Amino acid sequence: MRALNPFPGTWTTVLSGLLAGKRIKILKTQVIDNEILHKESGKVGKIVKNEGWTVLCAKGELLIKIVQPENKGKIKAWDFLQGGKFSIDDKLGCI
Repeated sequence: MRALNPFPGTWTTVLSGLLAGKRIKILKTQVIDNEILHKESGKVGKIVKNEGWTVLCAKGELLIKIVQPENKGKIKAWDFLQGGKFSIDDKLGCI
């Protein structure tokens, strides 16, 4: 997560769900599991209460902790989820 920090930083585009087409900058993460293999990389795996959400990776998962939504200030990922527009099974990636 420190590559190209602070510019251009790490970002993703929401590919499905209510926020499809919106860009989210990822500011803080944590590797929570690096042994499980997943077929659907980029999919939101689970919601972690008071923390944020996980993204499935080819091997393991990444807990998203702080984000910056498109045209907004930075925010804790958990607080971002409280807006109700982002959910499990939404797909993240690049377009």
